[in-house]
Amino acid sequence: MLACELARRGITCRVIDQEPAYHIGSRARGLSPRSMELFDDLGLIEEISANGSRRIGTRFYDGDGRIIREVTMTSNPAAQPSPDVPYRNIPIISQHRTEAILRDYLARYNVAVELDSKLIDLTQDATGVVAAVQHAGKMEEIYARYLVGCDGGSSTVRKSAGISFRGETWEEGYLFLGSISVSGLDPDYMHQWVDPTRGMLMVLDPMPREGNWWFGTGLSPEEYRVLPTTSLETASETLQSLFDERIGMPGVRFSNAVWLSTYRPNIRIIDRFRNGRIFLAGDAAHVHSPAGGQGMQTSLQDAYNLGWKLAYVLNGAADALLDTYEAERLPVALQVLETSSARFKAFALPSSTIQAISNVLQGKDSFSDITQLSVNYRGGPLSRDLDDTTGIRAGDRAPDAPCIYAENGEQVRLFDMFRGTHFTLLAFGNQVAPHFPAAYGADLRAYAITRPDNMTLVDKHTLVDIDGHAYHAYGITGEGLILVRPDGYIGLTGGNVDPLPVIDYLHDVTGR
Repeated sequence: MLACELARRGITCRVIDQEPAYHIGSRARGLSPRSMELFDDLGLIEEISANGSRRIGTRFYDGDGRIIREVTMTSNPAAQPSPDVPYRNIPIISQHRTEAILRDYLARYNVAVELDSKLIDLTQDATGVVAAVQHAGKMEEIYARYLVGCDGGSSTVRKSAGISFRGETWEEGYLFLGSISVSGLDPDYMHQWVDPTRGMLMVLDPMPREGNWWFGTGLSPEEYRVLPTTSLETASETLQSLFDERIGMPGVRFSNAVWLSTYRPNIRIIDRFRNGRIFLAGDAAHVHSPAGGQGMQTSLQDAYNLGWKLAYVLNGAADALLDTYEAERLPVALQVLETSSARFKAFALPSSTIQAISNVLQGKDSFSDITQLSVNYRGGPLSRDLDDTTGIRAGDRAPDAPCIYAENGEQVRLFDMFRGTHFTLLAFGNQVAPHFPAAYGADLRAYAITRPDNMTLVDKHTLVDIDGHAYHAYGITGEGLILVRPDGYIGLTGGNVDPLPVIDYLHDVTGR
């Protein structure tokens, strides 16, 4: 995602990966509504839809294999799209397919992931970074302006940069996860077995596009110690033994494992996202329990936040813009660690396991908003509210809304206006979109948003909020000005249509 954000802005970058081949398996099994909006911005919704599928529901069983609850997603209001949130009904899609879609996007810009390329050492000075990389037994020194470590919980970049990774490893148990073929269960449902005294026993989640299932089960330290050494060849037998011992549901059989992982949850976070010209993103910066599926989503958002800022600094903006990355993302990461830990413990508590998981599936999670739609940067260094005219505030996510072009009646969405690398100015009320100096031509697009009873403005820069969804989503009752950042968050709000505050904001951020 970070490379995509840089490449589409014309920034030269290299992506190195020490693995000899791309991962397969369903490490992450879907995209949150907010992550889907990132893929909309890249123009990749069709690719995601073609590679994903929809879940009908989830069945919960007791330890004897009896269905004790069924949650159907099609009847869940929280899973239905709305004018402001078009992607609530998120797809099931394996992480390796998501990664492949992003790699194909990168290929449009002649950028490829360089496999079997291991970072050995790095140094930095006031002008750049030198990375010593080993590939096919040969060493290469890569000179770059910046380096970003997206290299996971055991990050070489983080260690080389001297950034601490504080937290704890939970010693109470292990998680045994993987992708495997399953027969004997309805593939239209995710299946979860719960014991009234032990809590969650096992989860089996079908991945239709893969032709296999994701599985997850907990292991106590005692069970882990006696678990035979598990390989892909022996995984089916190991999982079958665990399933038969814990559940004993006849007719369910396992075969052909394609991916495995056994680990203990780590709850850790860095003390800073930056050391000079070195940055960290994703699991290199924060790791937490998998409860709620926040790992890949949070990592994508890190990259999305950092990418446009790096591009502007490389094109002349003040270096201070890069400090806003930590200011905005560190509070988010801290909250994810706190809430995912609380959710994981609730999942493990026998008395509340089913209800806690059902709440998450139905969008009623009591710990946090796993859609990440409510994540905001209010009060941050890039958020300016000129007054209290608008209901929405600077730092909030910019909602979608259907409109039509005043000029020809063609249907359009606000997300269509946002799509790309520019800022977007929305001028609500009875005024034309303000004009700006030519220096901002590539950085800003401006539109007037008018009501259907006011058609005095008819040009290609005027949109009609035909059903009132835009005015409602942005909390506009009269006139209002909304400046949307390139990453889909609101930078500035106000009721004054004077362009000078917008020019000041753009100058401060972009350096132009």
